[in-house]
Amino acid sequence: MAAALSTGLGAAAGGSPTTLCEQEQCAVVGDTAYSNLVLGRVRRVESADEVKALFLAARSRGRWASLPDDPARFSKFVRVVVLDTVARTDAGTRPLALRVIMTEPEFRDENLEPGTLVRYAPHGVDHELPPKDQPELLPYWHVTGCVLPMCLATDAACQARFEAGTYERATGRATDWQTERVRSAEAVIDPGSLLPRRTAAEPVPDNESR
Repeated sequence: MAAALSTGLGAAAGGSPTTLCEQEQCAVVGDTAYSNLVLGRVRRVESADEVKALFLAARSRGRWASLPDDPARFSKFVRVVVLDTVARTDAGTRPLALRVIMTEPEFRDENLEPGTLVRYAPHGVDHELPPKDQPELLPYWHVTGCVLPMCLATDAACQARFEAGTYERATGRATDWQTERVRSAEAVIDPGSLLPRRTAAEPVPDNESR
């Protein structure tokens, strides 16, 4: 079993999100999926025991009360992916290892090798429910999101086009990774192409994996 997780924000259910960290790898846990866009590189995929530990830590802090009680069931249908990204603070930027949550079937459909540049986003209005042939995912759908490969780990040119960080989904403005609140007055990335605003007009390479 994974080591006990510490909490950075001890908010009660219904308030601000709760931050759960283990060995400087953090998850922001709320009553719904993490709402920000995240651009980052895959560091690792957590083990079933680590996923169970996250579930139990969240439940102990009043989160995910609507989910089935069994942590083994949670670890069967949910995967946690650790992304290397960037946190923006008043003092500047710093590295951040952020844990994002997706369903097991969506994980199997993607190639999330370490070093792959990916985009995490909560399930959108076009995916408000899981596929009809996967009803077992319904209890977990509202706390998970989509992790989409953008650039292969070996494609440095592709990866260099994007700026790691957490962003408001609708506008591309930079956000505080813990509170999910906007930090920048103007957009840092284009929310459509995900490219930095200064390069958003450039064409996307043919070999870019999206």
